[in-house]
Amino acid sequence: GIFPCSTMILASWYPATQRGFTSALLNSFMLIGGVLASWLTAKLIGPLGWRGLFLLYAAPGLIWAAWFAVWFRNRPQEHPGVNAAELAIICSDCEPQKKSTFTSKVPWLAIVLSPALWLICLQQFFRSGALRFFDMWLPTYLQEARGQSVSTANYWTSLPLLAGVLGGPLGGILSDFVLVRTHSRRAARQGVAIGSIVVALVFYGLAFQAADVRGAMLLACLGVLIMTFSSPCAYALTMDMGGRNLGVIFATMNMAGNLGSWIFTTFLSRVVDWQGWDRALLVFA
Repeated sequence: GIFPCSTMILASWYPATQRGFTSALLNSFMLIGGVLASWLTAKLIGPLGWRGLFLLYAAPGLIWAAWFAVWFRNRPQEHPGVNAAELAIICSDCEPQKKSTFTSKVPWLAIVLSPALWLICLQQFFRSGALRFFDMWLPTYLQEARGQSVSTANYWTSLPLLAGVLGGPLGGILSDFVLVRTHSRRAARQGVAIGSIVVALVFYGLAFQAADVRGAMLLACLGVLIMTFSSPCAYALTMDMGGRNLGVIFATMNMAGNLGSWIFTTFLSRVVDWQGWDRALLVFA
């Protein structure tokens, strides 16, 4: 539930030329939080136990929520800390917006029948699903197909995740830069996203052919780094086209990504059992 709210906040508080980078930071810090939580859990589960660990993890969220409730405003126009110069930059390309109310009607039929939304959901479905290979299936692949030990496989698995953390902000910067230089959302969002995925597939193909594990993982990490350029493009695109229905538009895209992750992880294991890892990697590609 927090993702649609976060996206609506970024759309209200940042101009279009900064939405790629800011949305990338949102996604990257989520990944960083996951990595830190895994590390802390391993260190603290023994002395604290699972109940103590749950209480420890709940405390920062409660403190943050209390501070956020007092400090935050839905729109920069309502925040006393925003001056006129900042407001001019934030709203340089904004359209006048009315306050949202609970009685506002969502045009569900138009949303469901929108070809653009279907395509956005499809890219999220496949992109999120394919990325599950790296955070869920890569250790198993390295052990079964590449003959690596458990510890070595887990070490190699951490590198693509780090590449994804770095790739998102780099892609956001690139997308925003293209938008500033060309004034074309098609080039900045669609062009950067398609280009990054095509280049990433080339690196994945080279990694598949590499006999040396180190070389293969280096190429795979480069592929992940470049592929995640497309993530902030998808986020920013929903902000660009969502309007007052941004919450619904983004949530629909995000839901499609979650479904893709679930279906891909379920289906890939069956492909491995039936056809082996080579065919499974083709499905992933």
